Amino acid sequence: MSVKSIIIKAVTGLLAVGILVGCIIHMLKPAKSEDGESIIVYSAVAEDVKGVEITGAEEYTLKKTSDGWVMEGLEGVEVDKTFADTLVKSLCNIKSPMEVESFGVKMSDYGLDKPLITAKLDFGTKTKTIKIGNSTGEYHYLKIDGDIYLVTKEDLYMVMLEKMKYLNDSVLSLNPETVTEISYKSMKVVKNDNGWTLIEPFSFNADNDKVKEVLEKICEISAADIVKKEEVKDGERVWVSLVLGDDKVIGFCVAGDCILFEHAEYAFKVNMDELEFLNLTAFDLSQKYIAPIAINEITSLKFVSNEGVVDFTIEAPDSEASVFYKNGTEVSDVLFRDFYQKLMGLTFTKEGAIEGVVEYSITFTKTDGTVFAVQFLPYSETEYAIDINGLKRFLINKKSVTDIYEAAKSLQ
Repeated sequence: MSVKSIIIKAVTGLLAVGILVGCIIHMLKPAKSEDGESIIVYSAVAEDVKGVEITGAEEYTLKKTSDGWVMEGLEGVEVDKTFADTLVKSLCNIKSPMEVESFGVKMSDYGLDKPLITAKLDFGTKTKTIKIGNSTGEYHYLKIDGDIYLVTKEDLYMVMLEKMKYLNDSVLSLNPETVTEISYKSMKVVKNDNGWTLIEPFSFNADNDKVKEVLEKICEISAADIVKKEEVKDGERVWVSLVLGDDKVIGFCVAGDCILFEHAEYAFKVNMDELEFLNLTAFDLSQKYIAPIAINEITSLKFVSNEGVVDFTIEAPDSEASVFYKNGTEVSDVLFRDFYQKLMGLTFTKEGAIEGVVEYSITFTKTDGTVFAVQFLPYSETEYAIDINGLKRFLINKKSVTDIYEAAKSLQ
């Protein structure tokens, strides 16, 4: 065979392959509408739709009633009418910039053999099925009545929404300022004129900022899903109770990641970070200062240890002309106030208690005649256990105690 014949055959073969590839590309390539405008893929009167069924990663059915929309199986949960109406309108007005060649093409090439989402519109006497397949750039393949189109993701936004977007997902929505009491597990905190106070499991000032954080969590909880109560697994259940300013009580039960109200037909599944407040203990919510007493509230202050006694008295504590004495001798106003501020900075760091011999004690006598006593007992090499007016639950760093006692002795 001549070289010329070989070249001719080779060129002919390449041309055949090229034509074949070109045909395949043409077959797969979307065909634009002839006039360059959008093709009306499907058009119907949205008001005629009686229901819409969505299947895919999530499955739900919305039914129209005389009172609005309901979701099958969750009839007692409010459906967002605007969202439901918009979903139906979007499915009743589908346009496309181009139709896709479907002859001889496998539906799996477009993801339409197992659609991402199938939407079925129910008109009462007839239904219309719309299948949505793979995405390609800013489009999704869409099949209706055997034809395939490209439809923008923007136009399919409503049908792509999670089921919960169509439901009222609010579990609780309260103004935190209206809450006067919170209780869960063995803990109870109550609001008074001075802020929040722990009542159970022990009586102590609460950390107002921490309580506010808890309130913000409890008072604004949203559901990630809503299920039948029967679907909630058995296990530990925690009762949470809120008392409002009008003495109204709101209570709910937490079971795993679900919230249940006593007379509700459904349970609300929530993200676990919504329930983080349940991990906070009474210690976490306690104000950590051992003696949060304002300087104008005391008339005397006594430090006692095996090294002796330091006795401070205050004359006219609630006036601008207060006079401070140490063991009967007047001391600097500035120095005493600075010392007292450091004393107020003493904080406990852990939970722990022990019985034993008191090494240090501080006694506050208040202007109303009441006594506030703090005692320190050896707990470890680095910590003291504290007895605060008889409450024995906390530990404090030893050095902070010895430092404040030395400051009291050396105050001039």
